[in-house]
Amino acid sequence: SSKEMDSFREQLNSRSTEYVEEILSPYFGGVMQFVKEGESLVEKGQGDQLKKQESKSLALVQSFSSTWKKSLETLQEEVLKSFPSLVTGSTLLQLALTQLVQYYNRFSKLLTPNAKAQLTNIHHIMVEIKKYKTNF
Repeated sequence: SSKEMDSFREQLNSRSTEYVEEILSPYFGGVMQFVKEGESLVEKGQGDQLKKQESKSLALVQSFSSTWKKSLETLQEEVLKSFPSLVTGSTLLQLALTQLVQYYNRFSKLLTPNAKAQLTNIHHIMVEIKKYKTNF
């Protein structure tokens, strides 16, 4: 029945989202955590607290800048090893890369001008990510 199919699709989406968060975490967990905490502060009207975390955000920016390319390679290897089915692995990899870009955009919005100035340009990241797009 289509109700069963919808239920299955919902579960798959939910599991896929969990998997994506889990697989991004070892490589980009610092940025992800900063985004979650920073957005929470902004929602509470305490966005000015972010300025006090500039040294933390600068460290995250520097760490990201020096590791992101290698992390993307390792991430791809890990996903495709876990899911040998090209379609499933590629789909999950695309989900992970899309989620990473969203986190990165949210991260940049929370940074002080000083930290933002040192951030890797999103264009460079997008160019690199396009290399991981698969054609079926």
